[in-house]
Amino acid sequence: MSDQSRVAEFLRIHHSSQGLNAAEIEAISAAGTLREYATGEQALKAGESVPAISLIISGLFTLSVSDNSQKAFGFLGPNDQIGTLSVVQHEISAVSVVATEPSLVIEIAVDAAKELMSQNKVFARNLLSNASANMTQNAIDGGRSHRSRRVAFVHIRSTTLPIAKKIQGRLCSLGERVGRIVNEQVDRENNKLAHCPTLVLDESNSGDAETVIRNQLADWAELDRIAFDIDFQHLELSADFLRGLLSFPERVYLIVEPETAASIIPTIQGVLADQPEWSKKLNLIWVLDQNHDVAPHLPELATLCKRVFKIKIAAANEPFFQRTSVPGIERVVHDLRGLRIGLALGGGAARGMSHLGVLKAFDESGVVIDGIAGTSVGAMMGVAYCCGYSPDDGIKRFTKALTPKGIFKLLGDKMFMLYKYRTHSWDAMLRPHFFDWKLEQLLVPLTTIAADLVSAEEFVRESGDAVTGILESINLGGISVPICRDGMALVDGGYLNNVPADTLVRQGADFVISVDVTTSIEKQLGKNTPDTPTEKMKAPRISQVLSRIREVTQKNLSVMGAAHADFSIAPGVGHIDFADFKSTPSTAQIGYDAAMEVMPQLLKKLNCLDPELFPLTDSNRISSVADIQLN
Repeated sequence: MSDQSRVAEFLRIHHSSQGLNAAEIEAISAAGTLREYATGEQALKAGESVPAISLIISGLFTLSVSDNSQKAFGFLGPNDQIGTLSVVQHEISAVSVVATEPSLVIEIAVDAAKELMSQNKVFARNLLSNASANMTQNAIDGGRSHRSRRVAFVHIRSTTLPIAKKIQGRLCSLGERVGRIVNEQVDRENNKLAHCPTLVLDESNSGDAETVIRNQLADWAELDRIAFDIDFQHLELSADFLRGLLSFPERVYLIVEPETAASIIPTIQGVLADQPEWSKKLNLIWVLDQNHDVAPHLPELATLCKRVFKIKIAAANEPFFQRTSVPGIERVVHDLRGLRIGLALGGGAARGMSHLGVLKAFDESGVVIDGIAGTSVGAMMGVAYCCGYSPDDGIKRFTKALTPKGIFKLLGDKMFMLYKYRTHSWDAMLRPHFFDWKLEQLLVPLTTIAADLVSAEEFVRESGDAVTGILESINLGGISVPICRDGMALVDGGYLNNVPADTLVRQGADFVISVDVTTSIEKQLGKNTPDTPTEKMKAPRISQVLSRIREVTQKNLSVMGAAHADFSIAPGVGHIDFADFKSTPSTAQIGYDAAMEVMPQLLKKLNCLDPELFPLTDSNRISSVADIQLN
């Protein structure tokens, strides 16, 4: 094959060739040459002129304002291009572009590129529309929301194939045109995938699979998504084979079960030893059956991947929403659609039981959360939800565990809470529900917030024992001694960050919802109200003053934290005493009512981010998510 023919073959894969006829592709190919970039090789340097436009065929490049690729603000991958805007604006490059993995591009010298764009308006429009959209996205969120067009699902066993099919079926239900490349017998049942164009790799074409795939990608240039769905159960999962597969897609999902996960670690390590940057495109999906409440603790595998997802396959009578495949699949779909929704649950003691009602409203409305950050009681409610307990189940568990018993029925709620702190009995209460599970094992990613009195900074916990995360975050200073470890003295996170919306923003959330349970505090201290005449005011007890100072501080810290949120929910729980956990059912109902009242506004905001994922009609939203179970 001649060099020009190879350029033409690769050009047909690139987005810039859409709408071009064979003669136009031939003319552009004549001006182009193929160039391979090694990992770390620089394609452009900030402050220098652009020698050529580069159409990226495969690989990944980082964008930075200097030569330091560690300070990258965005990424460029297949179907993107390098240098187009600088060329048309007659400017020197404002950014440095460095290959972070072996990459292949088609280079077209500046003069030739200008001539081609002036002669071929379709080619020019393709280049400019893609370049401007990509730069806008990188400027807004550093490329986090990039929708990868070529994705791969890698199966260790055939038993996980239905999961990938549900994900692809969900994409089809959102209106995406999906092409599939598979190596297993195509299921032609009456489902959404039955109408997808499909290439089956078998004995007839496996000898030159790379050419077959490349030609198919060119023929599918008009499709929205190409899904490689590869089953390795009857093949040898070698490092070489996997290395070849990883060169095509922009994003890879390795789908594993607890029984098979450990065996593939050496293979993945072998691939990443040669190309460590490929870990940025590699994601992990755990498929968990009814014998596994949470994912196994296997950090050796998780650290090799960019993100980790968990999908729960439950028994037919399983009552927990989190313990079905629906939310797990939807989180993968969110990732594919370039969206990450974060939920910040604020502190507020018994008032935080309203979080359970808010979570119930989300479940009923089909709003799937991709990650939670919680402070104090928000951390406790977050752990309960993220490990799979339904909000209704959480209401029952916490009401039973936190209602005063025995002598404390007479002594009251506050004495009961004081007893639990002074006797360090929180661990004994929480451990039977959360066992020794670690945060990274939970079905939904969770972050807990505590305050370190040594450094006077917040402590953000994303891994480690889940119960420990709760204990650190709810540890009331002055009532209980600080938890001292690793040079820190940890107390309740509400002293520094009561509604941790900013934590989720730093973690990459595109849309953050906050739940603040301290906004609507009553305007009263003791028996004093704003209408009490001076002569009738009575000095409050010192305990009331200290409690009020904490309440006022939390309110103001909550306002500061919620400022980072895109949408806020503030249940009217100001009248509920901080220690009144026995009223959890009614408190949760207040949270549910508050969330359902603003749900139409929330869905409107989410609709602006992705109209297909979040249709404006509530019934359409709920049915579309539930449809995952049927495909």
